[in-house]
Amino acid sequence: MPSASAVIVDQWALVRLGIGAVLRSLDIRVVGDESSARGGLQCARERQPDLMVFGSHLDVAVPQAVRRAAALQPPPRILVLLDAATRADLAAVFSNGADGALLRSASGDDLNDALIRLLAGERVLAPAFVSVLAGVTTAATPAADGALTPKEREVLSLLAQGRTNRQIGETLFISAGTVKTHLAHLYEKLGVTDRQQAITQALAEGILQ
Repeated sequence: MPSASAVIVDQWALVRLGIGAVLRSLDIRVVGDESSARGGLQCARERQPDLMVFGSHLDVAVPQAVRRAAALQPPPRILVLLDAATRADLAAVFSNGADGALLRSASGDDLNDALIRLLAGERVLAPAFVSVLAGVTTAATPAADGALTPKEREVLSLLAQGRTNRQIGETLFISAGTVKTHLAHLYEKLGVTDRQQAITQALAEGILQ
């Protein structure tokens, strides 16, 4: 079975070199090494990589680059490396199709772990970005089949703020067991298996804002 392939896009050659070293250590073939989003996207159209890694220093806005990459056929998994991020930044990259976001200063081990999870189909959010979501709220949307209930939205909002099950229960005046039940329903509706995936999926779907 052929190994996965990747295109790296960042303004700085040294950054691309470091990312490439981690990719190759995982037996991921680097089929493109570009200093511009335009060049990276053209390379991806021609070589159809399994993964695209975008730095935050690009010739176009990062969400725009992500949106164009997500529209490729077949669509690659997309990882974005950010210097810093606001809630709006995270919502923008995930709603436009990113599958993961890490700090640009992430260690090789963190990048290694993120790449493995991304290629396994998971979404990834740097732990440092969870604190950025403090005070995050859920968007009010009409109820529909499969939509989150008001209580599930409250749990999700607190989850995004980094609260533990006990803290969520205390805030909402419900038991830890009830919190676990709400989380199980949340995970099922969002198609995820853990907290981090729930947050990133909710950002991607515009549920968190």
